[in-house]
Amino acid sequence: MITVQTSEGATKVPAKYVGEALAVHRPVVGFNKLSKEPKRWTITHLGSGLAAGWFDGPMRDAIQLAKSWDLTFRDELPGPDPNAKEWVRKDQWKRQLNGYEPIAAPDSFEAVLADYRANS
Repeated sequence: MITVQTSEGATKVPAKYVGEALAVHRPVVGFNKLSKEPKRWTITHLGSGLAAGWFDGPMRDAIQLAKSWDLTFRDELPGPDPNAKEWVRKDQWKRQLNGYEPIAAPDSFEAVLADYRANS
């Protein structure tokens, strides 16, 4: 179980994957209620309990994305108040989260090349 922040306060939810900084779980749709929509996942930043994004696709792909980015979130967005608006990798994260780029750790060759192409 992990703690997530909702508009109605903090609540505990079961997670399918828990890393050092990110977790994958079903979206919260009401206080203590989870979505049953297939292939819809929330990736949550554990330090803040806030959603880092929503992923549409198989659970294994959501977990792969969270695992690929876990250490980057731990190192670059630590603690309960991460400054994601100023984060240099936010666009790269969003492109992978939304399926515009293949899932890859941000420091992998594939991700560096995709980021270069997206910003050239």
